[in-house]
Amino acid sequence: MPAAQERLYQWSGQVFETLDGLAHIGPDPEGAANVYIATGDSGMGMTHSTIAAMMLSAQICDGESEWSQLYDPRRKPLKASGEFLRENANVAAQYADWLRPGEVGSIDEVAPGSGAILRSGLHRVAVYREESGEIHACSAACPHLLGSVTWNHLEKTWDCPCHGSRFDRLGEVIAGPARSGLRVLDPRTLR
Repeated sequence: MPAAQERLYQWSGQVFETLDGLAHIGPDPEGAANVYIATGDSGMGMTHSTIAAMMLSAQICDGESEWSQLYDPRRKPLKASGEFLRENANVAAQYADWLRPGEVGSIDEVAPGSGAILRSGLHRVAVYREESGEIHACSAACPHLLGSVTWNHLEKTWDCPCHGSRFDRLGEVIAGPARSGLRVLDPRTLR
């Protein structure tokens, strides 16, 4: 298209799927007082936001909603147990990354504007090189459950294939379940 110019911005997001396709709307499943959640929209955030507003206001004011049981975040759908087992077997397979070599042998091999995994002894290190050449290094261990992150060259993010946590190029958390960023390392120790 001749009128198209340089792309300056882009958007991305994740679609969180629950085992049974229904959102999780209700009190915090961990039991925190006065904390309610609405997540797992499976791409139906507009619909679920209306449902969540109705349900959560009823739960806060009246202690119950007519849909509380259906959307209960603590529910365990029996019909989905096979999928649950398959998904968790996939997660277990992701931990095999800790046994694999790095993608590069040294930080000198990381191209400007990109990231790669480097092995440093028993550790995997997430290394990013700025266009200017400045190097940033973080532990490749996702703080959620210690899966090994991978470089997403399209988004310029570190993504954990185990549970979907995402981190910016410098290791700051973008999307959970991780609640904190990757542990920052001194890149000078990797030379």
